[in-house]
Amino acid sequence: MGRHSSRSRSPRRRYDDRDRDRERTRDGDRDSYRRADDRESDRRRRDVSPDDHSGRKRERSRSRDADRKDKKRKRDKSEERKARKAEKKRAKEEEEARQVAELSVYSATDNPFHDVNLGQQFRWHKKNEKERKQGMTHADSQRRDSMRRAEAKEELERLNKRRAEREAEQRLREDEELRMSRLQESAQMSEWLSKEGDFRLEQERRRAAIRIQEKRAKAIDFLALNLKYVNPPVDDEDAPKDDDAGLEIDLDEPYNIFDNLSPTQVEELHDDIEHYLTLEQTNVNIDFWTNMMVICKDRLERIKISERMGVEAAAAVEADITALLAPKTYEQLVSLQRQIQDKLTSGEPVDTDYWESLLKKLLVWKSKAKLKSLHEVVVRNRLEQLRKRQRDEALQAQEELLAGVVKSASKLAEVQIEMDVVEQEEVVPAEEMEEYHRDMSPPLLDITKLTSEEREIDILTAKEHLRALLAQRRLVAASRFVPKAAQTIVETPNEEAAAASGADLASEALYRAEAERDLDEEEELFNLEENIANPTSYNWEDKYRPRKPRYFNRVHTGYEWNKYNQTHYDTDNPPPKVVQGYKFNIFYPDLIDKTKAPTYKIVKEDGNDDTVLLHFSAGPPYEDIAFRIVNREWEFSHKRGFRSSFDRGCLSLWFNFRRNTCLLEPSLQYLILSIVSSQDLSIPIMATSDVKMDVDEPTIDEGLYSRQLYVLGHEAMKKMAASNVLIVGVQGLGVEIAKDIILAGVKSVTIYDPEPVTGRDLSSQFFLRAEDVGKSRADAAVPRLAELNAYVPVRNLGGRAGQEITVDLVKGFQAVVLCNISYSKQLEINSWTHDNGVYFIAAETRGLFGSVFNDFGPKFTCVDPTGEQPLTGMIVSVEQGADGLVTCLDETRHGLEDGNYVTFTEVQGMSELNGCEPRKVTVKGPYTFTIGDTTNFQSYKTGGIFTQVKMPKIVEFKSLSESLKAPEFFVTDFAKFDRPATLHAGFQAISEFQAQHQRLPRPRNAEDAATVVDLAKKIDSEVDEKILTELAYQASGDVVPMQSVIGGFVAQEVLKACSAKFHPMVQHMYFDSLESLPTPLPTEEDCQPIGSRYDAQIAVFGNTFHQKVANHRQFLVGSGAIGCEMLKNWSMMGLASGPQGVIQVTDLDTIEKSNLNRQFLFRAKDLGKFKAEVAAVAVAEMNPDLKGKILARQDAVGPATEDIYTREFFDNIDAVTNALDNIKARLYMDQRCVFYNKPLLESGTLGTKGNVQVVVPHLTESYASSQDPPEKETPSCTVKNFPNAIQHTIEWSRSNFDDFFVKPIQAVNAYLSEPNYFETTLKHSGQQKEQVEQILSYLVTNKPLTFEECIVWARLQFEEKYANEIKQLLFSLPKDAVTSTGQPFWSGPKRAPDPLVFNSSDPLHLQYIIAAANLHAFNYGLRGETDPAVFRKVAESVIVPEFTPKSGVQIQVNENDPVPQAGGGDEAFPDVSSQLPAPSSLAGYRLTPVEFEKDDDTNHHIDFITAASNLRATNYNIAVADRHTTKQIAGKIIPAIATTTSLVTGLVCLELYKIIDGKSTLEEYKNGFVNLALPFFGFSEPIAAAKKKYGDTDWTLWDRFEFKDDPTLREIIDWFQTNHKLDIMMVSQGVSMLWSSFIPKKKSEERLPMKFSKLVETVSKKAIPPHAKQLVVEVMASDEEGEDVEVPFIVVQV
Repeated sequence: MGRHSSRSRSPRRRYDDRDRDRERTRDGDRDSYRRADDRESDRRRRDVSPDDHSGRKRERSRSRDADRKDKKRKRDKSEERKARKAEKKRAKEEEEARQVAELSVYSATDNPFHDVNLGQQFRWHKKNEKERKQGMTHADSQRRDSMRRAEAKEELERLNKRRAEREAEQRLREDEELRMSRLQESAQMSEWLSKEGDFRLEQERRRAAIRIQEKRAKAIDFLALNLKYVNPPVDDEDAPKDDDAGLEIDLDEPYNIFDNLSPTQVEELHDDIEHYLTLEQTNVNIDFWTNMMVICKDRLERIKISERMGVEAAAAVEADITALLAPKTYEQLVSLQRQIQDKLTSGEPVDTDYWESLLKKLLVWKSKAKLKSLHEVVVRNRLEQLRKRQRDEALQAQEELLAGVVKSASKLAEVQIEMDVVEQEEVVPAEEMEEYHRDMSPPLLDITKLTSEEREIDILTAKEHLRALLAQRRLVAASRFVPKAAQTIVETPNEEAAAASGADLASEALYRAEAERDLDEEEELFNLEENIANPTSYNWEDKYRPRKPRYFNRVHTGYEWNKYNQTHYDTDNPPPKVVQGYKFNIFYPDLIDKTKAPTYKIVKEDGNDDTVLLHFSAGPPYEDIAFRIVNREWEFSHKRGFRSSFDRGCLSLWFNFRRNTCLLEPSLQYLILSIVSSQDLSIPIMATSDVKMDVDEPTIDEGLYSRQLYVLGHEAMKKMAASNVLIVGVQGLGVEIAKDIILAGVKSVTIYDPEPVTGRDLSSQFFLRAEDVGKSRADAAVPRLAELNAYVPVRNLGGRAGQEITVDLVKGFQAVVLCNISYSKQLEINSWTHDNGVYFIAAETRGLFGSVFNDFGPKFTCVDPTGEQPLTGMIVSVEQGADGLVTCLDETRHGLEDGNYVTFTEVQGMSELNGCEPRKVTVKGPYTFTIGDTTNFQSYKTGGIFTQVKMPKIVEFKSLSESLKAPEFFVTDFAKFDRPATLHAGFQAISEFQAQHQRLPRPRNAEDAATVVDLAKKIDSEVDEKILTELAYQASGDVVPMQSVIGGFVAQEVLKACSAKFHPMVQHMYFDSLESLPTPLPTEEDCQPIGSRYDAQIAVFGNTFHQKVANHRQFLVGSGAIGCEMLKNWSMMGLASGPQGVIQVTDLDTIEKSNLNRQFLFRAKDLGKFKAEVAAVAVAEMNPDLKGKILARQDAVGPATEDIYTREFFDNIDAVTNALDNIKARLYMDQRCVFYNKPLLESGTLGTKGNVQVVVPHLTESYASSQDPPEKETPSCTVKNFPNAIQHTIEWSRSNFDDFFVKPIQAVNAYLSEPNYFETTLKHSGQQKEQVEQILSYLVTNKPLTFEECIVWARLQFEEKYANEIKQLLFSLPKDAVTSTGQPFWSGPKRAPDPLVFNSSDPLHLQYIIAAANLHAFNYGLRGETDPAVFRKVAESVIVPEFTPKSGVQIQVNENDPVPQAGGGDEAFPDVSSQLPAPSSLAGYRLTPVEFEKDDDTNHHIDFITAASNLRATNYNIAVADRHTTKQIAGKIIPAIATTTSLVTGLVCLELYKIIDGKSTLEEYKNGFVNLALPFFGFSEPIAAAKKKYGDTDWTLWDRFEFKDDPTLREIIDWFQTNHKLDIMMVSQGVSMLWSSFIPKKKSEERLPMKFSKLVETVSKKAIPPHAKQLVVEVMASDEEGEDVEVPFIVVQV
């Protein structure tokens, strides 16, 4: 594992590279000083010489010069000469005055001190005289003065520069404030504009609703009404007032609205749709209107065709196309479109006009298919809204009716009283009564004139009518459902219905609605009830009359296109129809106890594995009822149609069968179907392309499983998703296994552990809580396990306390895991699993010991034993002969081993090798291997690539009963190679002891241990008694880190069994960590339980050591995958739970979806939150003792936070644990731990590989002491011009991504925001013209204003990158070019490319255009688009300029050639820059650079890189890569899986026990390396810290010299001389050289007496930060012989 993985490291790195570099730098400085001194000495010797002869020679020379000057003076005494001299003297004086003024800052014209001699040169005669007396020459004085003047000048220049910088900073600050204010104004304006658009859209919708209410609606209003129900408001308060508008209108599919429109109305509708398209912003609505626009345009074209051809002719053509396309689904239409496009591009003789017209119509039907699916959503939401409205109306009507009943009852009572009073009164005299008149009575009806229906109407009196009305009102008031008046339900005569009470109206309505609902085309009635073999006698029969419930069931049937049927059938001859699901609707309207919902269960019959009984039960007065259904696995996803509800008296159980398995033969399923239905169902025939689809494969959530997919691959994940796993026993070990398997994503996990939870279980079972004590372990754990992965159902197998697992219970599972189960039960279960092809794993942990046994059957096929990527390479020759010697390129070794298999591609000449069957390899050398007989093959010419073929391996397993007698051991630690045999007998002895005594051996009990040893000796007489005694001592204990190690390993073995990926462990594994026991060993008394949750750990380590663990103080850096596992283990260990304990954890990352697959403390609800905070809360819930003990931070570790992580911080922790994913942070924390003398636990993972390193102060080397070799980089010429592998094209496309969407945007923003951008940033770049042209292009010439222009830009970039650049390369280097040696240039790794021709029908071409255009639009803030039709239309209309290759273009052929520079120079730079707008004219305007994000599948980032890479690969005839592979390489994704993380974390915690105990010898610590794929365990002692020496003193990297109380520099130097006889030659701190032995004497004298802190501030010219209490100082020293020696660094306390 290379360090570039950011999770792993190799064993060795050199720590002292930095010291050697610094030493070389100092040596160079010292040599330069010495050379300067030598030159100065030479000059002095030349100036002051005692040689008299030389002096006399100089005197004679001066005399001759004087004579010549006198003669010249006499010759030239003219006025011109005098004038020249005066002018020269004046200029010299002015120059001297200017220099003096520069030094003093003042001038003669600005003289604040009124110094008359300011302009004259100052001469310090007394000082000069004094210096002459001291022996200093004039030259020395001038040299010193010039140096001082230079220093003063430099100081002034620095001051002036700083003043200018401050002024520039002030201007920048003001400009930034102005820019921010403008940005705020711009943002506010954009918000107003967006709100304006929303307001206009809302007004249009309201106008449509008003027109609908007023019965004057237009066609567009009904379409807008459709969208109203796509996303209906959730809150009633948020719903608009006109929410009920159109609720009574029956909505048809939107495209049917054109059927009744005139041509004028269609045109008007076209304009209205365009208007809505300009207003809509949501993707769903835009997609709706876009599809409607497609259909509307088609309608207008059909109208025109009808006018031209006639209605009948046009209708005939339309009918043919409709008959062809109407029955097809959207997916079938897409497939048909692809087939038509392929036919048109195939070059075959076809009727082009017909197929093009059909393709055009097909787009219309695709739009209709989309609208149809959207209409289904509309209908569903509208129905829900109608139901809600009806419920509201029912509640209101109920209140009104109740009030009316009360009022009517009171009135009826008054009427009755009045009638009674009238009867009691005397008869009124006739004279007081009014005389009767005929008009007082209603007119008589002629019964002969009445209809037959009217004659049958009962005649009621007013009193009878009133009573009947009150009764009906009571019935309605008792119901929660009020049917609409407009809806009439035809009553069917039914005695039970007649007897139903008013409370049953809702159930009755549901029943009738279900009965009247049309069946789907793949559904049939299923009302065949099955007799119950043993009818239940009900204890309520004497009170209620039992009766059968009514039901209305349906069966879903169809074709099962599995692998078998795809092989033996086709669409013309389809397979038999099979049952694919059921819909049960059972009605219980009169259920007495409505609080208890009916239940159902599946009853299996002995001898019948084909069908089962689905048994429904409810309370009184209903009998049980049963139906016979097909015995297949149910699909429990609601997205797949599962429904289980009891609402308003109706039990609805709807389910479909999983389509990834087929338990029945096709003929048997056909028989069952024939029982269900005797008539032939009409099933639509699938398209041929659909038949080839693998409908059996389950989908994989790549967003969740992305990191794991790079470990296992899609095929392995699909196999896992079809595997059901049973785990027996969910104590600490079982729950660890279950957690890792669930996170990995198997089909389902079932738990069996009916035993009650005890307080002891809380020591290791992290999904149990204190309130769970007494509950079943499975009942308590299953709900929390189910939260880990929504895709994996977790079930409880049930059982009761004391009931052991049986063979009957394990049937139906693909893998069975037994945890801490007795050997007798293991033998029983394994005997059945071994014979029936069920994978069996048994595991147990006993304290610091662990055991695993695998049995995957007599012959298990492992498809990929290693999991490594297949090797591939280019070949240069293949010999014809019996051996077939293959020679590879000299650039890289082939890496093959004897026994590997390879195949070949692209071989020219010996074409028989291309695609040949895998041939076995025999390695002959690093660049050669043989493949067997090639005598009869053609002669090899050139080219060819070999690719390793992973051959399946058959692994044979023995049953447990056989393996116990003749075990095969997997050795985990070769230092303990003899221990597995002892533990093999020991674990059996523990099981036998438990069977005999019904308990485990007591902690540290000698008597029980002796019994265990005796039992083990009966199995193997040569066992190690000491090891067995320790095993017996710890047998009753649980150690969480050990369970993490064994649990992670076992979980990976389960995944191997389910997926056949990686080599399984064969066959027994025993693991221990006795080194983790404390010193001295605990006593029996110390290991007794104390009634705490840590009793299981105390049984191993004792209470005394546990208190050390509880009061330990840890700093955890990172809370990702390893961090979550670490915190979980620490919480179970009770780490930091004591009064002095504390855990500091820091992580600045937030939670993302891909984290949920491994970082098990996080849930979907935590997305976006800080990892450290969520993790701290989660583990505190696991162990309440940690509440308030975990301090979560979001501060990154690094130099910038040293004011946070100070010495005080490190003084308050005992150790550091890294859980990091990058090298830089790891190295920094390693440096801090070395500086503060803190132990460090380092770990990392890379897929199935993991490592652990222990760093102990003064004992081991540090993490940085060894380093990996540098990662090999691909030459730039290969990436740019000569790619030969997909990795090269992906690297090129990733660079292309930055060159298009990041760097130019940043350059534009820099130009707009940085003052003097050209003079500062571009001055020294060497590419001013190119960069300015780029800014001009992005800001002016090619700046898009619409999204269509972005599509045009993308189309032109396609042409430039994949056509023009390739044409230019082939023009410069033709395909027939040869090298200087006469060999073909395009050979070996150089592949000749071909330019691409853009084809909008090619999905790859279109994908590039879509992604590039959307990213370009993002740069400019334009709204994107995803409809391929839009891109295709615009791209096809782009006029591409003709390209002409240029002559003289340089091509970098190999790595050593210089990189060609862009031609043109910078002579045109001013002309180009003048075309740029001034930044002030675009104040506040900025572009948006793209920030690469690999895990967002909607942002087009990976889409662009995938398309760009694959287009480049197509250029060079390289096999393309899918999006998943491209994402890993471009995003540099580190593969990861939870099993490795769990195991590595367990190993880290086992080492943590040793650090807490304070172990002091290397032999007691273990560095570990694991590879679960092989599998492989490797342990070694940590490497001791390298020792160095000065004098007689040895030292390591952990040593240092410490000086307190801020000493002076002289005190430090003297201390070294006095105590170590070392002469200090140089002292440095950071980047500042504070002192050296060769600096000037005066400067040395100034610095030596300084306090060290003042010295540092003086030299560095920076103040020491307030948090810095100590300074790290480095010195160069020499011994008494003058030899340089290396010494530790110095720490100075200030």
